[in-house]
Amino acid sequence: MKITIEKGIKIPSKVKGHGKWQKLMNEMAEGDSVLLPFYTGKSFVSSMYSNGVQPATRAEIVDDVRMLRVWKMGVFDE
Repeated sequence: MKITIEKGIKIPSKVKGHGKWQKLMNEMAEGDSVLLPFYTGKSFVSSMYSNGVQPATRAEIVDDVRMLRVWKMGVFDE
């Protein structure tokens, strides 16, 4: 097989999956927040970082349950 070097091919932007966290991030405007069970919130925050979205978080106690409020602060510069 002969390998051909190609020039001028644009790199397509990264397309992440369309899971529940990506859908939630897309629905949120900058400054919006969600209140999630603590470890579920940590998973959401991890997904935000992976997708280039800047989160802010604060732990809260609601009805004796540890919760995490997560804000969408914007996107990281690429």
